[in-house]
Amino acid sequence: MHAQPTCVLACDNELGECPIWCPTTRRLWWIDVARPTLWRFDPATGASENWPLSKPPAAIALRRSGGLLILFRRGYALIDAPPPGAAIGQTHGLDLGEERFNDGKVAPDGRMWVGSMDRALKSPIGRLYRFTPDDGADSGLQPMDEGFVLSNGLGWSPDGRALYFAETRSKHVYKYDRDPVSGAIGTRQLFTTLDGEGVPDGLTVDAAGHIWIAAFGGSAVHRFRPDGSLASRTALPVEHPTSCTFGGDDLRVLYITSARRGIEGNARAMPQAGGLWAVRLDVAGLPETPLSC
Repeated sequence: MHAQPTCVLACDNELGECPIWCPTTRRLWWIDVARPTLWRFDPATGASENWPLSKPPAAIALRRSGGLLILFRRGYALIDAPPPGAAIGQTHGLDLGEERFNDGKVAPDGRMWVGSMDRALKSPIGRLYRFTPDDGADSGLQPMDEGFVLSNGLGWSPDGRALYFAETRSKHVYKYDRDPVSGAIGTRQLFTTLDGEGVPDGLTVDAAGHIWIAAFGGSAVHRFRPDGSLASRTALPVEHPTSCTFGGDDLRVLYITSARRGIEGNARAMPQAGGLWAVRLDVAGLPETPLSC
């Protein structure tokens, strides 16, 4: 696994996040949080498209019925297809108090999970929720854990018996035992800590059960074994990789989003910062689970 990532799209994202691979269309979706935009990339042609969003997004997910769920910081929208030439707006609001959504992903059972954070980036008021899009009522949010300043990436083991969850401020990545039938999780356990290598941001899990974590500020994506030990490090020539996912027909291409700005919002001029990166690997990822709505 010594291949070097290449920038496949110089999209100049301020804060690229949440890449997801659609096997039906063979295209990659992701968002720019700081310059609110939905992006789509066709690796067969190198062409890309983008749509403005009315509010800063937090995460996106594929829907089983087609289309996308777009989670905004304090609400969401369900769309069948991006409207050509038009901005995509939030259609359902949620009362989150001093919290806001930050990152999310669909679990193996087709239910959405999303983490929240303190808008001021100071207090551990963030929660981990299981979320059911409905009429926008708070009953669609089920708290599963709490006590986080900045919730981030999520991923599940191939057998669905473990949930991995990154908390950026503490530099911790946690692991929860999970019931694959009910989806319930057990007590939070420390999986690993990124010391001196940036902070954990988005993550994904490969078919061998290894966890890939984007080290924001660390210029790398780290691959951890299921026991929490470091297996490998994929270096990038940009400081702020933000998230990663597997794509391609055989799910052996790791796509990596990146950012031009730091965690406090300060931008640094680096060549190809904010670009979309890809590297072909000798291990496959797991297929994206669509949202069951």
